[in-house]
Amino acid sequence: MIGHELLRQSRFGCSLSEGSSTSAREAITILGLAGHHVEVCDPSLWCLARYSRFVRKFHRCPGLRTDPAGYLRFVENLLAAQHFDVLLPTHEQGFLFARVAGRLKDRVGLALPDFDSYRTVHSKAGFSRLARSAGFAAAADPDRDVG
Repeated sequence: MIGHELLRQSRFGCSLSEGSSTSAREAITILGLAGHHVEVCDPSLWCLARYSRFVRKFHRCPGLRTDPAGYLRFVENLLAAQHFDVLLPTHEQGFLFARVAGRLKDRVGLALPDFDSYRTVHSKAGFSRLARSAGFAAAADPDRDVG
């Protein structure tokens, strides 16, 4: 429970990069119970996070899938207008933020691996090779044509 102890040591402002997943909802609950200021960006007016008592503000943004440049521009503008200590990507937003980490790192804390590492584990073939190199069994061999 070291993570929970660290959450209790200081209060910080956090912006979640989406609010539609149960993963985001769980993060919101943990952060909110620890007393942190939580805001959420999501394209859906009806996202799950909007109904949490821990979300202090909801920001409707362009969808990452339909307008990735607009989504990134929205997040960058939000970070320029308002202080957040942490930008917490819960899903594929992390892939985008890892790619542009140099543009964000002076404005907000990001707990992300570098882009190349993210890309390795994000692809099934890359993750399978990594798992095998670490001695774990991989479900499929991405280097072999199965057919």
